Amino acid sequence: MMELHVGIDDTDSKRGMCTTYVGAMAIKHLQEEGVELKGFPKLVRLNPMWPHKTRGNCAVAFTLELPPSRVQRAKERVLETVRSLADLEMETTNPGVVFYSSPKIPEELKKYSKKVVQEVVEMEEAERIAKKIGAELHKFKEGRGIIGALAAIGHPLEKDWTYELIAYRSRKYWGKPRKVDPASVFMMDRLTYPHTFDNVDYETGEIRITPHTPCPVLYGIRGETPEAVLRAHQLVKTLEPVEFTIIYKTNQGTDEHLKESKASEIKPYISVILEGRVVGNPRTIPGGHVIFTLDDGTGKVDCAAYEPTRSFREI
Repeated sequence: MMELHVGIDDTDSKRGMCTTYVGAMAIKHLQEEGVELKGFPKLVRLNPMWPHKTRGNCAVAFTLELPPSRVQRAKERVLETVRSLADLEMETTNPGVVFYSSPKIPEELKKYSKKVVQEVVEMEEAERIAKKIGAELHKFKEGRGIIGALAAIGHPLEKDWTYELIAYRSRKYWGKPRKVDPASVFMMDRLTYPHTFDNVDYETGEIRITPHTPCPVLYGIRGETPEAVLRAHQLVKTLEPVEFTIIYKTNQGTDEHLKESKASEIKPYISVILEGRVVGNPRTIPGGHVIFTLDDGTGKVDCAAYEPTRSFREI
């Protein structure tokens, strides 16, 4: 038996689809053919500030255990799934698939993954790393997705991680209003928090487990353990069928994308943690966003508390 790592990214668009769904369907197809999955599949949120980020801003990866004689068929099945489900008609959708056969993830690949989560990485760097370690790249159109796909394979998720159970909709419901009972979500939150999180917004009364895009996801529940998200899922009531579910191990909710920095060191497209003193009076701009200036001794920088942060703007 051998291990085959599979990474997928950039299959979605603003009008639909979801990379987690493409990954889940690839796994489903492979399992139907008798291929075994090792551990949980991974969902890796990438740098949210990257100008070319996908709508969902995530890449997925999973590891297969299979005999060498079945590797080629497994690769073909994954590529078939991506080709059939990715929104290839959209100009901004440029999927990438990566295959890597090894029982161990190289340190260089782990460092690359960290960089993709926190900084800006171009395709040339992904191609260089892939060539060095012997990973196999497959590009659809421009193939920008190889950047995140390779990062998802390399991310160890060994220092801090959470889990997300994702429930998918039957295809005939895609693009229609989601039918999830809000009262059951609030009850689920009361019974499972803090073992699950980000389920509801008590200030607005909004449930947060359902997306607002026409993608295949019905809802996603985030939590600290697989058992917690599974229990929470069993408490949620829906008025439409759930096609199937999957649990991803993920870096969501870990703030891994944030880097401690100084004002004088801040670069574009990077999320930072900065400690300093507010100087001057905050000002509110159209849209309800609050702008204030922070001085840490090395320089001054304007900061924004955006309207969706709500009460945070009043601190």
